[in-house]
Amino acid sequence: MIEKCDRHRKERIGGCTWCGKRVCELCIVKQEGKKVYCAKCSGVLSGISPMRVPLAAPRPAPPQGRRYMIHDGYLVLRE
Repeated sequence: MIEKCDRHRKERIGGCTWCGKRVCELCIVKQEGKKVYCAKCSGVLSGISPMRVPLAAPRPAPPQGRRYMIHDGYLVLRE
């Protein structure tokens, strides 16, 4: 059985990448490579701009206080 579009009852081409609704060639408003979007989701996504993720800050140096080490099975303070 051929799956039909939710809105036009035509043959389904794919699903909206955002909401998953079944779409036909008439429903596809925006297409980016293999990603397709319905009219509702395309409108919502048009107001969203890609956000740049800041680079991770370098980790601070470990504290230079007391240091411990294991010597003959005991935890000892090293200076």
